[in-house]
Amino acid sequence: MSVESIKINLRETLALLLQMSPNQQLSSMILVLCFVLILNLISSALYDATRAWFWITPLLILALIVVAFGWVWLRPRQPLPHPTTGEKPDNYPGLILFLSLFQSRADQQQPAPAAADWRRSDLVAALAQPVIDWPTVLARFEHSNMQPALAAIRYHAQAGVLQHIWLISTEDEPPLADKKGQEGSWQLAPLFAKILTHDQGFAYNVTVHHTDAVLQIPADNVGAAYAAVEYVFMTAAPQVGLAPTQVIADITGGRATMSGGMILACAPCDWAMQYTTTARDPAQRGPGATPVPLRIRVDARQVLQRALQAAGNKLDLST
Repeated sequence: MSVESIKINLRETLALLLQMSPNQQLSSMILVLCFVLILNLISSALYDATRAWFWITPLLILALIVVAFGWVWLRPRQPLPHPTTGEKPDNYPGLILFLSLFQSRADQQQPAPAAADWRRSDLVAALAQPVIDWPTVLARFEHSNMQPALAAIRYHAQAGVLQHIWLISTEDEPPLADKKGQEGSWQLAPLFAKILTHDQGFAYNVTVHHTDAVLQIPADNVGAAYAAVEYVFMTAAPQVGLAPTQVIADITGGRATMSGGMILACAPCDWAMQYTTTARDPAQRGPGATPVPLRIRVDARQVLQRALQAAGNKLDLST
């Protein structure tokens, strides 16, 4: 009989004995078996102790109560993990951005504050002209909801540090019974890349990645945002020669669900995150302060410790 067949027979026997799925790994089954045996030994020891002389039993119970009280009330309390901001991040060669639907802000346009807002179709038309009016295009792009993303790019491009940008965009939203459909920001991605890298545009010497299917996500899907961020750190960045420690993710620009997915992906792995402030008050007309990227720090050890504690609490409740 081969070693593999012995393992299969042993797995099936343990699965039947422990009422587990036979698809579990053999090492997991052996671990559960050891745990069960240890519990039985402890139970037998406690049972034998309660049958000892009458004066030992109350002392044993009292000792167990004291130990339990001390463990619950006297153990050191760890503070809840929370993000802290306020410091500017280092300059990173890799940057992950969420891409919103484009809309210029006519109230910030200079020198023509009465100009109408632009949307993506206006941007497409302007870039399709035989002779592109680059000053107007750049002014519209700079004074739009793209301003935080541009500020983040400008910050990390200092001294030529920034090399790669990954744009996470949204898919088209089909019409539903209670709301109209909406185009996705994926259609803006090639225009964004062109404006960033064109010689007469912002002329950044960077590579903009946006065509990978995993980077185009449903707008309200936390899991898809998580997968896109994880893909960049674990797969896309190494493919261009960057380690995960050389990439920073910006939570600005997406919906709350998208930002949530990014934080869930980054926090446990201690991947770098930032938030680009937008100090413009919507109640006031006119340009606001220039956005500034700020570092978000989360203690990954505390996150994992809290996760393990939560898992332990669930196990206690289930038993």
